[in-house]
Amino acid sequence: MNVKNIVIILIGIHSLTACTYMEELSEKQEVERLESFEKKCEKIGYKKETDSIRNCILEFEKNYQLEHKVFMNELNTRNHIIYY
Repeated sequence: MNVKNIVIILIGIHSLTACTYMEELSEKQEVERLESFEKKCEKIGYKKETDSIRNCILEFEKNYQLEHKVFMNELNTRNHIIYY
């Protein structure tokens, strides 16, 4: 399984969950982000084309998604004005 397969899986998961908080990224941007995660994983010692590097990439992706969700929630909270 290579990075493009992981992208396809992640796009499928994203589509199935219908996450409205996620901005739509082009496939190229997704691939670039996952390739950067792959490079980070290689730098910390994971070998290419192994299950362990794929798990590492997925962990980086999960963290990215969580950080993005938190950011979007904070942004939405700041944009709401409560009137009394």
